[in-house]
Order: sequence, then C-alpha cells, then structure tokens
Amino acid sequence: MKKFLLQFLLVFALFPFYSLAQSQDIPSDAAVDVPAPYNYKTEPQYKKVKKESIYITMPDGVKLAANVYLPKGLKEGQKIPTILYQTRYWRAIDFRWPFSAFMNMVPSGRNFDVMEFVHNGYALVALDVRGTGASFGEKSLTLPSWNEVQDGSHVVDWIVSQPWSDGKVGATGISYIGITALYLAINQNPAVKAIAPMYSVYDLNDDIALPGGIFMQDFIKEYGGFCEALDHDKLTLNKGFMAKLVVKGVEPVKGHHREFKEALAQHNCNYYQDGEGDSPEFIDDSTTLNGKVDVKYAISPHLYLKEINASNIPVYSYSGWWDLAFTHGAVKQYMNFTNRGRKLLIGPWSHGGPININPANPSFSRFNHIGEIMKFFDYYLKGEKNGLEKEAPVHYYTMVEDKWKSASTWPPPNAANQSFYVSSDKKMSQKTDVSGSSYTTFVTDSSSGTGVYSRWNLSDKAIPENGYPDRQPEDDKRIYFDTDSLKADVEVTGHPVVSVYMTSSVPDVGVFAYLEDVDENGKVTRVTEGLIRAEHKKVLKNPPFYKDAVPYHSFKREDAGKLSATQPEAVVFDLFPTSYLFKKGHKIRVSICGNDKDYFKQITPNGTQWKIYHSAKYTSKIDLPVMPRQELAN
Repeated sequence: MKKFLLQFLLVFALFPFYSLAQSQDIPSDAAVDVPAPYNYKTEPQYKKVKKESIYITMPDGVKLAANVYLPKGLKEGQKIPTILYQTRYWRAIDFRWPFSAFMNMVPSGRNFDVMEFVHNGYALVALDVRGTGASFGEKSLTLPSWNEVQDGSHVVDWIVSQPWSDGKVGATGISYIGITALYLAINQNPAVKAIAPMYSVYDLNDDIALPGGIFMQDFIKEYGGFCEALDHDKLTLNKGFMAKLVVKGVEPVKGHHREFKEALAQHNCNYYQDGEGDSPEFIDDSTTLNGKVDVKYAISPHLYLKEINASNIPVYSYSGWWDLAFTHGAVKQYMNFTNRGRKLLIGPWSHGGPININPANPSFSRFNHIGEIMKFFDYYLKGEKNGLEKEAPVHYYTMVEDKWKSASTWPPPNAANQSFYVSSDKKMSQKTDVSGSSYTTFVTDSSSGTGVYSRWNLSDKAIPENGYPDRQPEDDKRIYFDTDSLKADVEVTGHPVVSVYMTSSVPDVGVFAYLEDVDENGKVTRVTEGLIRAEHKKVLKNPPFYKDAVPYHSFKREDAGKLSATQPEAVVFDLFPTSYLFKKGHKIRVSICGNDKDYFKQITPNGTQWKIYHSAKYTSKIDLPVMPRQELAN
C-alpha cells in the first residue's frame, strides 16, 4: 500500500508530470557498460531518517521553509556532506491522516528519489525558494530572480555552520531545481564542491521561452498555471478525489501554521506568465511576456558564464534526447563551462528521465539516474575513488542501436558532416540534382502539429506506451524529401543543420523542420526537430555570449529581416542534437512545415505559399553529422 501511494503521489513531484505505470521488462537504457554502473547500495546504509522542519531567515528578513533530513544513527560529532535541493514545486507534501503517520516524501522525479542520498550518508536540505511552498516572499518571475540566486549562497552558509556539516555542499535536481543548482556557481561559494543540473537550461530564451525565436505559448501557459496553483497550496492537474483524499498540500513548517497562512498571503503578489496576449519577438525587446516583466530581471545562466567558470565547481550536465530544447541547453553548458571535472550525459529520455523513447525499444526507463549522480557526488564530496576520474567526460546513447557510448568532447570528434541535397519529386541524395524543376511549391497548413506525444508536452498524458506515433498521417501538411533506401546503416550523432533557400508569399513565417526515419513499410519515425522564425535568419560568425556547435542567430531586432516573395534567401538553422542509427533498407527524410499548432505561437498564416529551391545556384540541403561505420551508397 505504501509503495503504491508513493508512486501515485510522484505526479505532484516536479514540473515534469509523470505517469505512474510500471514496466516489467528491463529496457535497454539500463544495460550499460559506459558510464560504469554504480552499485552504491552495496555501501553501508542508514535505514532510518531523522527529519527537522525549520525556517531559515535571509539577510533581508525573508524566511524560507526548509526540511533537514539526516541519517538516523550518526555517531556523536560525526560530520557529513550535504545535498541542497532548492525547489519551487513543494519541498515536502502534507499528507492527511492516516497517511501522515507513515509517509514522508520529498517530491522528486521518477527514478530519482533524493532520499537515497540520506540513506547513503548525506544530509539533505530541501528548500522552498522564496515566494513558493511554505516560504515567505514573492516572485516577480516564474523562473528564479536575483534574490533567489543570492538566497542559495546564504543557505549554503547556514548549512556549513551546522554541527553535522563537514563543510562540503553539492546541489542537484531536475528542471527548475537543476537551474537553482547551477545558480550556486554564480555565487562562487567555496563550500559548494559539485553541482549536477539535470534537464535544465543554459540560455533561458533559446532553451525554453523562445526556441528559434518562436514563443512556446503552450508551455508558458501550462507552466504558469501549474506554478500558480502550487504557490497557493492547491493540487494541480485535476487529479480529483483520490489525490485530495491523501494530500492536503505543501507541508507547513512544524509549529508555524499561523505563519504558513501569512506566507501564502505574500504569494498573492507573485507574477505568472499565461501565454496569452503579446509575446516577445526579439531578445533585446524592453519587455517580455505580456509586456509586464523587464527582460533584465531574467537570470539566464549564459549571462553569468564568467562567474560560473571562475567558481571552478565541477558541473555534471545531464539530459535526454527528447527533453524539449533542454538537450541543447545541456550541450551548451558542457561546451562553455571550463570548470574542472565537467561532464555531459544524454540518454534516450523525455524531460526528467522517466521514459525511454528509443523508437526500437520504448519503455519506462530503468537507468539508474540516482546512482549515476551519487557516483559524481561520492567522488567530489566524499573523496571516494570510485572510477569517476577514469571515465570519459561525455556519455551518450545511440537510439535503435541500443548502445551507450563515450567521447572525449562534444560533438564526438570522429563525426563528419555529410550533405544531403533536396531535389524535385521529393527526393534527397548526396549529389545535387538540377535536372528537374528549380523549386518545389508548398502551401502551408496551419493545422500541422506534433500532437500529444511530443518532446514539448510535459503533461502525464504525453507518456507514449509504444513510443512516439507514426508521423505518416501528417504527410499532407508538410513538404518532405526522402533518400533512396539506404544500402548500409547510417549513424547520425551530433547536430543536424538545415539550409533552405526559399521564398514566401508572407514575409514573416515560422519554419519547422523534422529529421525522420522511413522504414520499409512506410512508417515514419521522428528522430529530431528544429525551428526558427525566418526573420531571425541572419547567421553571425562570432557569437558574443557562448560557443556552440551550430549556426548562431542573435534574435536581435537589428539583425532581423523579412523573407522575399521573389528572391530566394537562405534560412539556416539547427535541429536538436541526437544520436540515432538509420538501418539499412530505411530512408532518411527531412520534412518542413510552417507551424506546430499544439505548442507554439502561430507565425505562418494558413495558405502561405513557399517555394523551396533546389537549383544549381540555390541548393537546399541538410548536413548530417555521420559517424564512421561504412560508406553510404547513393
């Protein structure tokens, strides 16, 4: 009964909304030799946990609700390292009687039970960030503010002053909690020895609010409503009678119920983006999100690269191939941080890592996420020689091949770009073909979208029991180009880049591109995707803020330009990184459309006429990072 309820209630854990179904099979994402599995449970464990519920007061007087979990049975005077877990999704759940008598839960992701740290000799401090949960204060942004960034360092100072602390602190978490972990490096607090931001961002605009310069309005609306409910002590997702029967809401600080009501009242001043009304168009606009919030208050990690690198704190960037735009965020973290011991891992997962969406073997993930992060912290916080120092810094999973791989850098050094050129008759090959028409005409359909089962959908309705569905029914809403059947397996690992020469009857449009796998029976499987608002088509050679593996767009007003209706212009943009094996006999497909109605603000009007050029002068193509296996026959 207890196990069932714990699984049931994980749905309230974190912004990634998880299904609670279980898989009886052990999927391939758990069969690893690199990175080396870490059987931390063979170490001496503390079976029981001691809990204390307190307020920690910040220098400005704001009181933050925290739960301190210590292994029960520590020897007198024994000091241990600490994991800091700063969340805006409730640090703990207040259960109704009789469940409160035997249930104690820190909300976290499926396969990432943070209480495992305590059972393995760590203190865990779970904190409601200011303006959320049972904490006082207000939030001017749904995402972290500068006050929150500073709060993190003050909480670390409090931790190291405690009699049980050995002076070493690590931080981790998924999504928002991963961002708060990363922000600790900005403060450069010497007590912070390692951080593991999981499924988090590097550039808030490019990675979450405006991928490709297009407003992700569905996410913003859902996320704003989700956070507003939590901040006012309400259950989310309309879970109904069963949820309300078990859960009251967020756990108040013990003995402070009157103050709890006062804290909730302060949350009435919080601001929530709702996805409606005006949306930002350029990164240098003075306001964003309904014209209410000044851009300068958005604390984006990429703006603090100098401070993060100066901290020299080891950072473990961790994501999944189907993790919204966060996959690229993890890559940019790794490529731009110079910190010692930095690492990157990308698996076949959706946001938060609960689902293995490898098309060849879709299932619930059984990868030992907590074990992998435990290995990282055991090395840097406990000083255990557990083999971490011998591992390659980069690990990634190749889908369809069902294999984990390692590399010394990202992108892997042995990947080589191969160009595939589109031609008439919806064909694509490694040779330019100008024998037919010089362009293909396409009329956009505003009903095109990626549907419920999408990398962009974080609701519990987006759990694909059999992987993402066949994309073939969308064929009539897109223009697509196929290779001939492959004569050998082709592994694509890295960042595909699309270059489309086009004209448009409307000067401002969104361009969405998909890399797909067409099997012998015509089933179309998505591999990865990318998008751009065409007015941001200008490519800059010298990115001012960070390194990247793909063409850089500033998204600034001064660099914007509309499409011509008569003169072909290049629209060049990247698809999200992937590692995927196209099997012999399959076809590689690139498809293009003007909208994703399910998740993004509509930029392209229905019925807009495009011409996609494939002439000798204007060669539209996709560059694929192909790993050496066997020469591809055309």
